[in-house]
Amino acid sequence: MKKFLLGALLLPFSLTTMAFAGGHAKLTFALVPKAMNNPFFDLARDGCKKAEGEIEGIECLYIGPGEHTEQEQIQIVQDLISRKVDGIAVAPSNAPAMGKALKRAKEAGINVITWDSDLLAKDKELRTAYVGTNNYDIGVNLARLTRNLKPQGGTICIQSGGASAANHNERMQGIRDTLAGTSGTTPPGNRLTGQNGWTEPDGCPLYTNDDFPLSVQQMADIFIKYPDLTAYVPTGGFPHFVPKAFRRVAGENQERIRTKQTAVVVADTLPMQMEILKDGLTHGLVGQQPYMMGYRAMYVLKDLADGKAVEDPIYTGLDVCPFEAAWSCLSLILCSLPSSTKFKMASQSLNGKVAVVTGSTQGLGLSIAKLFAQEQAAGLVICGRNEQNGEKAAAVLTEKGVPSHYVQADLTGVEDCRKVVRKADEAFGRVDVLVNSAAITDRG
Repeated sequence: MKKFLLGALLLPFSLTTMAFAGGHAKLTFALVPKAMNNPFFDLARDGCKKAEGEIEGIECLYIGPGEHTEQEQIQIVQDLISRKVDGIAVAPSNAPAMGKALKRAKEAGINVITWDSDLLAKDKELRTAYVGTNNYDIGVNLARLTRNLKPQGGTICIQSGGASAANHNERMQGIRDTLAGTSGTTPPGNRLTGQNGWTEPDGCPLYTNDDFPLSVQQMADIFIKYPDLTAYVPTGGFPHFVPKAFRRVAGENQERIRTKQTAVVVADTLPMQMEILKDGLTHGLVGQQPYMMGYRAMYVLKDLADGKAVEDPIYTGLDVCPFEAAWSCLSLILCSLPSSTKFKMASQSLNGKVAVVTGSTQGLGLSIAKLFAQEQAAGLVICGRNEQNGEKAAAVLTEKGVPSHYVQADLTGVEDCRKVVRKADEAFGRVDVLVNSAAITDRG
């Protein structure tokens, strides 16, 4: 039996409870995810609430199905239209069905945008803008990571969300096109039947409908069915979102994954996924920016309410994280998040670690070093070419309670690289984390 969220029952009350600022009613903008039990969408909610606190006179109404239920999502959108909210940002689970539902919103003059997942091309006139990831590019980067691990090709099983979810179909198209070396297809692309050495075996692709326990069971079953499977590539973080269950299945196939006999490359970069990547149970991640999706959606709806023109599409970016760059990737992701969300991700990852952060006397590198200090790293070694900046930065970091050492170094020289590592060994006896934020610039 599907779970129904109490929030859905309270919708009429939340929409009829009007808040006033300067004598004007607040504008109610609804952010509708595919499911409210998905940690990916929790970050979008956080971004939405952040924008609510910044934009005067708006309410972020975060509401969706308790679980991934296409019909329930459509019903919620229909209810929002009937109650005449001021704007709707929806991530369609079923693009064709949502297109039909949104015709009423257009007739009612309600501003609509999509996020995370878009409508079909024929229905895009029903929304003003899309805010989110270039989903085809997610597929391209998943394929590139896979191809780097398995340049000779082989068998690949793609695991997707819903068969009618436009975003996952676009990602599958990106995977198939990239591995096959083709273009000009339509979502979900053409099945791989030997192109460039890649083949999809019987039973694949898999469809989870965002049922996370099911996604882990599907993984377990396909690993048993195909002991020589070359690559397993989910287009979303489905199996990672139940980390204990995923770790159990990965543990049962530990040697196979450790030796990269089967490459595991997964979409999304949520906190539990970064831990799985760092532990070597997955070989690469391609992450989105769900926080920014929720955040930007509110600003776009406010601009539309004010009669302003907006861009379409509005892409929020990607993080491509191979296993070898897990720590660097984590640091960069953390720097893009607000403090509350950043703490949830960082507290379990950075505490007690000894880190070397290159290019860290200023700019992004210094920000990353400060993050390590904030999250109680055991020690830091920073480096750069400007001695004055470096000594000052080390003093600031040490004042934050983390022993920090500056090494003057130009990393275009091998001996300077060795000097940085020697300093870490002398000061702390180990290095847990290396963040390479250095680059060749004219700033010093």
